Amino acid sequence: MSITAEEKARTNLLFAASIHHLRLTLEEIPIGTIAVTDQGIIESIDEWTEHQLEFDASSVRGSSIDMIFANNTQHILQLMRERIYGLVGEFALCTQAGKYLPPAKLAMMPGLDSHRFVFSLIYTNA
Repeated sequence: MSITAEEKARTNLLFAASIHHLRLTLEEIPIGTIAVTDQGIIESIDEWTEHQLEFDASSVRGSSIDMIFANNTQHILQLMRERIYGLVGEFALCTQAGKYLPPAKLAMMPGLDSHRFVFSLIYTNA
């Protein structure tokens, strides 16, 4: 059975609409990403986290995770040393102005090499 030109056009339109819907949905998911070294130095931070924490990515690059995790830094560094991956808990976050935000869930994954980690911050109160 062959597909008519009209059916093909309709299918292509529905496919394009589905992709657009998925892209919009993914852009709204409140998950941030921070890449750090094994010493707790921030290498990169995504736009969502930058916005939530009121940081300029260039101002935090090269800084300690103390800027973001405040009182939890030693605990997070210990998790990194022990190579604990996956969902590791909820941690209070601190904005550049020193304001504390509701806790975000933190998932930790290995980076591309053994000296880097990637943190996914899941903002449950965003």
